[in-house]
Amino acid sequence: MSSTHDEHGSVDLSSENKFMNRLIGLGKIFDGPATFFREKFVEKNRKEYPYYHRNYPRVPTIDECAFGDHVCFFEANEQFLRDRKVDKFITQILARRAHECYIKHGPYDGFEKCRQLDEDHEKALTNYYIKYGDLGSNATCIDAYMKQKHRLIWQRRNPEKDIVGLEKQKEIRKEVAEYQKRITEDPIKA
Repeated sequence: MSSTHDEHGSVDLSSENKFMNRLIGLGKIFDGPATFFREKFVEKNRKEYPYYHRNYPRVPTIDECAFGDHVCFFEANEQFLRDRKVDKFITQILARRAHECYIKHGPYDGFEKCRQLDEDHEKALTNYYIKYGDLGSNATCIDAYMKQKHRLIWQRRNPEKDIVGLEKQKEIRKEVAEYQKRITEDPIKA
């Protein structure tokens, strides 16, 4: 059985197998019109975008809606729900990245190498809680707006208090870092 070679050195098996040639030809008979229609008409008129990068136009928020404008209320609420989902997924992705970093580097080296991921995750969780915490699963954008208004009023009346607890978190991180350093230097004494 001999095979023919083209100028690039690849083997041309189509001349040896007449049965396969007939099968390919039969497939082209049935698939040809559909492929032609798709390439010539459908793909030329289709706007191409990946499904996971769909961009919704930003609509006015609830504080920008006119009194009694129920369509604006509905659109603002839908945007709020989309933003809430996106923020939830962002916190989950950051948590997963930090967890994978700790798995990759171990408990001792991971504390130093994954610190930035931990801080990003903590900041995202804090921001998520500030915006959506204590709202419940069926909260609307009006509930979130009222929560934001009450938080801003409370912060204006109590400027000396840290509502988020960032200073306390920094102190705890510093203590944990010192403990980790002691453990890595001499694990027997710790």
